[in-house]
Amino acid sequence: MITMRKFYLFVLALGLAFQAGAQTPTPFTCTDGVVYQIVSNSLYKYTVIPGQTVSGELINAVELPSGYSTINAIGYDTVSHMIWGAVFSSSSMELIEIDANGNVVNEHPIQGLPTNLSSYQFQTGVVHDGYLYMAAGSNDGGGEYIVVDIDPNRTATYLHLVNPADLSEITTSISHINISTYGAVQDWAYDTLNNTLIAVTNASNNGSYVVAYNPVTGAIVSEVPLAGDAVNSTPSETGFGSLFFDANGNLYAFGNASGNLYQINTSTGNSILIANLGPNSSNDGASCPNAIVAPTATPITLQSFTVDANGNTASVQWTTVTEIDNKGFYVERSPDGQTWQDLTFVASQAANGNSSASLHYQYTDPNPQQGYNYYRLKQVDLDGAVIFSGVQSVVFSNIGTRVYPNPTNGTLHVTVGASGTYRLVNAGGAVALKGSLQSGDNLLNVTGLASGIYFIQILSDKNVKNTYKIEIK
Repeated sequence: MITMRKFYLFVLALGLAFQAGAQTPTPFTCTDGVVYQIVSNSLYKYTVIPGQTVSGELINAVELPSGYSTINAIGYDTVSHMIWGAVFSSSSMELIEIDANGNVVNEHPIQGLPTNLSSYQFQTGVVHDGYLYMAAGSNDGGGEYIVVDIDPNRTATYLHLVNPADLSEITTSISHINISTYGAVQDWAYDTLNNTLIAVTNASNNGSYVVAYNPVTGAIVSEVPLAGDAVNSTPSETGFGSLFFDANGNLYAFGNASGNLYQINTSTGNSILIANLGPNSSNDGASCPNAIVAPTATPITLQSFTVDANGNTASVQWTTVTEIDNKGFYVERSPDGQTWQDLTFVASQAANGNSSASLHYQYTDPNPQQGYNYYRLKQVDLDGAVIFSGVQSVVFSNIGTRVYPNPTNGTLHVTVGASGTYRLVNAGGAVALKGSLQSGDNLLNVTGLASGIYFIQILSDKNVKNTYKIEIK
């Protein structure tokens, strides 16, 4: 027989089990094409579709711990697959973990945080290898920089302030970052390829910059002006509240004013519009760094690129199916695939450098060298940023002797099928230059010679084999 006491205990146990189940955290999944944003303390999920405007899916309005009103400095932790961030009040700060349902599943005080930092607004944050890297704004300590261990597997330093040099526990901050040089920084991301922290500064009188910081010292490693779509948007971007890297090593930035998601080349500063997520000036973002947000964007899409021998010339042909802000192409050649020479520039056929139609290009190299010839394209944006194509090669086995260009004003190419020697004589028969020739292409410097008509004699066993008339200007 079930007594009332047993029934009560059963109901109580069932209720506790249900409550525990309801509080079980739901981890995020590392999914390609998915990014997250905290907008006015609400968690949104976006499935990025390149070239389209994407509506965010509201997951939940995040219920903050009592006494706190703001979430910031968030990052995706690949250890727990939770989003970590900081919450602030006028006098204190804690760390929180948010699960995939938008619930705060844990809140943590930072062990060893100096009292003078507890009221700072650490707006900039990123998680890397189980550490949360945070920086305060220029109004709070002039860019105070701290690192917190958030990996529970490191029990000795878990939730403690650590020294970025050796990740040991410390009780003071590392305050070496001077973000005021380039204006305010709203977020940063960890570049695992170069082991730097990357920020995109807000627009100012000097424009926006892509800035790399040393995560150990906080020193500025490099800075390049932001260029491309992010500086040409309408409305103009005034800040970038969300930054993160993906598994391809691409940096993404969310433009507060336009709502655009940009892919940014951290070496050149060039930015390419990927999608629109909707504008919001109060936001922070994160994405799993082991997922791919979008395919690596390029100003052009090559459908084909070929090089073929045509007699003693090389025919270089390529076709594009899309072009974005494309100025044109340099055709480059190399004898070894390492040292490259610009042969010519071919301007873009696209109106204003933009096209979604197939465009065909062709260039004939009149003077390939004996043996292997490697070719590539150096594509140039309207803002000067460059990318390189893959490499194609062609072999010429019996090219014969060639001397070019003619006339010349500095460098003379002499291509021969076998090694030998040469003499360059002027119209009066005096030897102006002489030396040896190797099989293939040889470069002769004639810049120091007087202008006029010359004859270059190709010799074999000291006998003149061929003579070519050239003009030096």
